[in-house]
Amino acid sequence: LAHGELPSENVIKECAEEASIPASLAEKARPAGIVEYSQVDETGWGVKRDVIFCYDLEVPADFTPIANDGEVESFELWPIKDVISSLVD
Repeated sequence: LAHGELPSENVIKECAEEASIPASLAEKARPAGIVEYSQVDETGWGVKRDVIFCYDLEVPADFTPIANDGEVESFELWPIKDVISSLVD
């Protein structure tokens, strides 16, 4: 998030940048939770804290996200059983 930017504003921008999701669809994203974590920083001497704001967005069945800015390689649609299996393995 940029200083002063709301998570609800940022999710619309990120949807466009990462998956070519139009603002009219991204505006329907709903907050789903927060993930907080800490890790050792690049120097090995400090700790970097981070917060990820998570959103749910239901998209039409015929919608195909398209990687837009080079940060995401691809998108895949998995059956829920495969998602659960990948988390357990």
